[in-house]
Amino acid sequence: MSSKTVRRGALALALASTLALAVQPAFASTPDDATEPVATSTPAPAVPESSPAPEPDGAAPSTEAPSTEAPSTDAPSADVPAPEAVAPGASGSSGPAAAPTPVEAAEEEPPAEPDIAVSISEISLDGPAILDVEVTVQNDSAKAMTKVGVSFAGPIGWQVVAVDDDLGRIAPGDDESAAFQIRIPEKRPGYALRVFTATAEYRGGDGAGTATETVSIPTIPPMPNLIDQSTLSIADVSSEETVSERTPATNAIDGDTNTIWHTAYRDGARPYPHHITIDLGAEYDVTGLEYVTRQNAVNGRMKDYQVYVSADGTTWGDPVATGSFTADLGPQRVAFAATAGRYVKLVGLNSIAGNAFGGAAEINIGGIRR
Repeated sequence: MSSKTVRRGALALALASTLALAVQPAFASTPDDATEPVATSTPAPAVPESSPAPEPDGAAPSTEAPSTEAPSTDAPSADVPAPEAVAPGASGSSGPAAAPTPVEAAEEEPPAEPDIAVSISEISLDGPAILDVEVTVQNDSAKAMTKVGVSFAGPIGWQVVAVDDDLGRIAPGDDESAAFQIRIPEKRPGYALRVFTATAEYRGGDGAGTATETVSIPTIPPMPNLIDQSTLSIADVSSEETVSERTPATNAIDGDTNTIWHTAYRDGARPYPHHITIDLGAEYDVTGLEYVTRQNAVNGRMKDYQVYVSADGTTWGDPVATGSFTADLGPQRVAFAATAGRYVKLVGLNSIAGNAFGGAAEINIGGIRR
């Protein structure tokens, strides 16, 4: 054999040894099941300890090896697709999966409304005058309130000036007061409710929102022993107009002087006397009656009157008071000795205008519950 042939054989042997050394580590570091493609969007799950080792001879991977579609619960993937295919916490069985049990998200309770009380200082209607008014905001919630601002308004047309309406921060349990000035005009004749409204706007703390306080002040003080109108009802009425206009007897006890009770006239006016009977809802020692006449027209204004009190609404006896109303638009009060009863009847004998129409804007009763 020539030396050239020996050198060629040695070179081939060296080259084969080099290739074997270069290729062997690459296969030794990769398990046989790596021949299956792995989705790039889902990292391959770690092989659990219980899985058999990969076959050294390059055979197909064991069927017990974890799948990228249904990873072992010992090492779940955060991005496993189709979560609806396997119920959370399932054992990975090959049978059909049960319907997934949705994880109930904790219901987020809306933030609690801050417990904020708004109050308005006493307001006198004696005018003309400029009156200082304080609006106090009390924070009874558990958290501090921030960016608290206050607005204040009086009746339409009344002038209000804010002196200090930015309260800023109010700590839990504390209160702060805003200051306003309001111009009280000269009193006008007639009965009216003067309405004042204060509103606090807030941010921070338990949330954001508003709290409002409204005060209604009559132009004259309420009658003594005033019975709440909400407990009154109409027991009887001589007549009421409900066709040509809605003026039923209930309008006389609704707290609104803009609505009236008017006697019937659609098919001809009923003649006097007219009466209205009020059920107090319980037994009282009745001490008085207040009559407010129609505000916007003369028809329906009663003049001479009689007042009766009865225990059963049937037996009336003698009137407990008699007299005459005037054209005054304000409340006209009739006081009399306390008389036990549940029913009060007002009888009109004639009208101020001299016609047949009767009625009232408001009727109030004074009494002490027995």
